[in-house]
Amino acid sequence: MRKIDKLRSLRTRLLDRWAVAEKEERLNLLVRIMDIEEEMGLSYISQKRKKPGMPKKAKAI
Repeated sequence: MRKIDKLRSLRTRLLDRWAVAEKEERLNLLVRIMDIEEEMGLSYISQKRKKPGMPKKAKAI
């Protein structure tokens, strides 16, 4: 099993647990999910890092 598949599986399991967790545990699970998404390249921050030389989108006139 590839690393990305393992991360995707772990993320899915954590999201399932998050849906039924108590408030305090939800925060801990959310942090773990965000770390996994960062490693997978799914997070907003990691997507911004991939394209440092790209210009910002121009506003439509």
